[in-house]
Amino acid sequence: MKIARIVVILVLCAGAATAQPWIPFECKARYQDRWNEFAQAMRKAQQGSQIYAPKPFPRTDGEVAEDFKYGYR
Repeated sequence: MKIARIVVILVLCAGAATAQPWIPFECKARYQDRWNEFAQAMRKAQQGSQIYAPKPFPRTDGEVAEDFKYGYR
């Protein structure tokens, strides 16, 4: 039963990995600086930080799974 739950969660996370960030066109310029600052903070985050992820912007299912495993622990 535990394995089934993990598989379901991984499948849901993998589906979410294909989603792209969406910012309404008229708001994009207004929030672009904040988005860039946050992206830089994510890339520079050290292990133990609240925003740390091994692969901060995953592109493959394997990277999503790696982030999930890290967050789960």
